[in-house]
Amino acid sequence: MARLSRRSVAGVGIGAAGLAGAALAGRVLVRRRLPAPEARTASVLPGVVRERRLEMGDGAILRVLEAGAPEGGGKLPVVLLHGITLGADIWHRQLADLASAGHRVVAYDMRGHGGSDARQLTFERLAADLVEVLSQLALERVVLVGHSMGGMVAIKALASDPLTAKGGGRVAALGLVATSASPVSGSGVPGARVVARALQPVMARTAWLTARLPGPTLPKSELAYLLARANFGVDPDPAEVALTQQLVTGVRAHVTGELVVEILRFDDLVALEAVDLPATVVVGTRDVVTPARHGRALAGAIGGAELVILKGCGHMVMNERPHELAAAITALAARAAGT
Repeated sequence: MARLSRRSVAGVGIGAAGLAGAALAGRVLVRRRLPAPEARTASVLPGVVRERRLEMGDGAILRVLEAGAPEGGGKLPVVLLHGITLGADIWHRQLADLASAGHRVVAYDMRGHGGSDARQLTFERLAADLVEVLSQLALERVVLVGHSMGGMVAIKALASDPLTAKGGGRVAALGLVATSASPVSGSGVPGARVVARALQPVMARTAWLTARLPGPTLPKSELAYLLARANFGVDPDPAEVALTQQLVTGVRAHVTGELVVEILRFDDLVALEAVDLPATVVVGTRDVVTPARHGRALAGAIGGAELVILKGCGHMVMNERPHELAAAITALAARAAGT
């Protein structure tokens, strides 16, 4: 039970906050170099990245970042979905790298994160937002890439639209990065699914109580930095850890709590068997939030999916291995375009 709670429930529930131990604390604090407060804004390359607001059908406003030429230079556009307690800024490397490779790149703050409104915090609504963003930005045949909870939202969107899942909609290819289709029950431990489902009401109640708390998900403290660091693998850039910390501490506790309830309920691996799209799954061997076995399960469920395993990489693939991730996404786009 301890193993299941540590790796499959707590890790996903906390999301970008992660787990940290005393041994890690001493090593991380010695290496810590926090960037200046303006570093987060600078990291998304002003002048290269454009920012706008989109209004959804229910009146909610979402903050959207775009990079690259609107016409995309003939290459497929890429849409990036972030994980719980993060935001569009977490993709700053990919916004620059993929735009430089000739793609139009879009990332947006999902509800409750960054500069987007916090209302109707359900996976159904987040999936509906995705459809609306694609429509409002006139994005056709996109490479859809989701990290952690963003990958779950992408799976939810495809599961609710069989035509798109078969390649007949706006999504031309699917990239799943450090994510899971069954975060609670997919631990790989014999009997874990039964145990997890038995514990689900208790875990959901705990998350619901968290959703009633005022204030941020995590306070701005040394502990918050350590928890953010635990999502990374071997020897990360301290500035990237600090960016993760800044994003996490900017999300309200009630947003995290409500979305954790959604994550605890999510179990949609079977839906991926109906996906008939070029797909790539990227996992890190040091990921304690969504361990590599979750990625292997995703790749196994999607026929013909490519599995990319990054040795020593943790949960924050986009910050730890930006060049490898960009290469995987551009190769996926080329496959989808038939080039």
